[in-house]
Amino acid sequence: MKSKLTIVGGVPTPIGGVTTFILRLILKWPSKIRIVFDLYPSNDKVFVPVPHVILGSFGLLKLFVKFLFSVSGPVYFNFSGVRGLIFLASLPKVGKTTWAITLHNGNLTRKSWVENMFMRRGLEKCEHVGVLSPKQERFFLSLGARKSTLQKISSFIPRNPDEIPDIDVSELPEFFSWQEQEAKIFIVSGYPTKIYQHTEVFETFERLWNKGLTDVRLAAFLYGEDSDDLLNDLKCKFADSPFACLYWGKKELVFLSALKECSGYIRMNMVDSFGVAVAEAISFGKPVLASNVCERFSGARLVDPSDTDSVERFVIDVCSNQFERIPVQKCQKSVETFITTILDN
Repeated sequence: MKSKLTIVGGVPTPIGGVTTFILRLILKWPSKIRIVFDLYPSNDKVFVPVPHVILGSFGLLKLFVKFLFSVSGPVYFNFSGVRGLIFLASLPKVGKTTWAITLHNGNLTRKSWVENMFMRRGLEKCEHVGVLSPKQERFFLSLGARKSTLQKISSFIPRNPDEIPDIDVSELPEFFSWQEQEAKIFIVSGYPTKIYQHTEVFETFERLWNKGLTDVRLAAFLYGEDSDDLLNDLKCKFADSPFACLYWGKKELVFLSALKECSGYIRMNMVDSFGVAVAEAISFGKPVLASNVCERFSGARLVDPSDTDSVERFVIDVCSNQFERIPVQKCQKSVETFITTILDN
């Protein structure tokens, strides 16, 4: 390994799959990283132990100029969806450099013939492609990617448990109060969009509460873009509920402190690529219910996302100590191996 890695993406905030992945990558292997170009402007960025350039306004244009005049060596791009490939088609690749990319969205789809043309061009520039699922692999192959460029990886980089603080009462007053009451606390997390099915999970807890199961609670940790215009509705539901609460835009360590203390984690997404929080909860030894729409970290109870009755069964099983632990298998898709491959080529 002769070079260090240039990373294009961002770190929290905002919180999301891309920024969390990059933050953990930096914290895990800071000596392998030269610089991070951050495309997400914010006044509330976490500190990272490597050079960090927040591009701010006109971020893509600024990145274009930097790649034209000053960027060389291995570069690792991290984007959410296919627009990242379209941008790569126009980004100058000058001199001796190696490009790698990971797209973190689980629902990558082909677009119009013009957009597909640009996506193909962007993909052709990448010598290495980190693939999160068989579905992603099929997508990249449909764009003409060489199979030799594709490498299966996991987007889960475990956080050191010693770095996770205890519950902060000022950050999570309801959660702390529920703990004092010895309630069974379940967690959902993600964007306030339809594919996460937060409303359906909430309605399940409402039914259980009405049936007399009044020692269960639901905490929703939400963030990101309100693309389906659901946030106000979710806020109203959770704010008026005696058994649920909504936390908006909490930092990663605040969320992890709650996940460590919860009774179970629920992820009923209709679309997903992996679900880092699923892996996180399992690594903490928590019962997990997750939809079977993608390859999951082993150890979760998997169900069809349309089977909303499974949420009720899961909660009842956990509360009655009937949840059957599922063996956890060691993940073989090493991110470190992928990065080493990039740096060695």
